[in-house]
Amino acid sequence: MAKLVLDWKEEKEDSFALIGISCHQKDYRLCWELNKTLEIELHKEEDIPGPNEEISFSRYYYNNEDFMQDYYLLTNKIGKIYFAQELKQADYILQVYGLRSEYESDDLLQKISGIDGVLTAFTYDSEKLKYAHPLFYTAVPKKKKEEDDLLAAFRIKQKT
Repeated sequence: MAKLVLDWKEEKEDSFALIGISCHQKDYRLCWELNKTLEIELHKEEDIPGPNEEISFSRYYYNNEDFMQDYYLLTNKIGKIYFAQELKQADYILQVYGLRSEYESDDLLQKISGIDGVLTAFTYDSEKLKYAHPLFYTAVPKKKKEEDDLLAAFRIKQKT
């Protein structure tokens, strides 16, 4: 039986910081706190569909054109279902493209950790993730069709 292996890391164009946030607040409340603390303007985008019609993962986005940075905030946990199974410790995942140094990443982590309601924040080494969701390695699609194509490709299983 042939085995199909998808290597999503080949599609990665830029490096990014991946920050896990453990927090019991609702997504919109955390988003508001991040906007205030980081001086950004995350806004709600279309949810990412989950494994069934009843579940979808919230997604927020901000583009800082001055510093050429993209911020994505994703809900990682709904009940016992995870967006990225490998990142179970995180309730939310903040993905930031365009950070220029380790100092910038550490500063961001320190600011997030200081937010009221955030229990802890921690970085993940995106290069070491074994089963991370493919959306971590591609630009988050803006159009529903592109997203459906990407998620369908992620679930492909060869039947021969």
